[in-house]
Amino acid sequence: MNKAASDRLATVPFFLCEPNDVQGSLFPTLRAHESTVPVETITIDEFLAGQPVDVVKMDIEGGEPYALEGMKKTLCQSKDMVLFVEFNPGCLRQAGVKPEDFLAQLEKAGFEY
Repeated sequence: MNKAASDRLATVPFFLCEPNDVQGSLFPTLRAHESTVPVETITIDEFLAGQPVDVVKMDIEGGEPYALEGMKKTLCQSKDMVLFVEFNPGCLRQAGVKPEDFLAQLEKAGFEY
């Protein structure tokens, strides 16, 4: 599925860094040779349509707080969920999130780190 996990349904630019296209993000990296392609975003709640899950892994270059916001129903339906999440302060800041605010968001959602 060619969609990006976020907190809302939209079509947004997806930033690619050439020549290494594996470091794409919904947020500009301000690196040389950056290009964009349009991508649809989806919430985890919308994608899973009410199905509980056991494990979620997120490594989405600063988009983790937004994806977490878009999975509130999934969190309620998945009581024993294990969350593996990248914590990259630089990427979080580029996404407009203070790293300590993301840690607080994880705690509020019931996760320990």
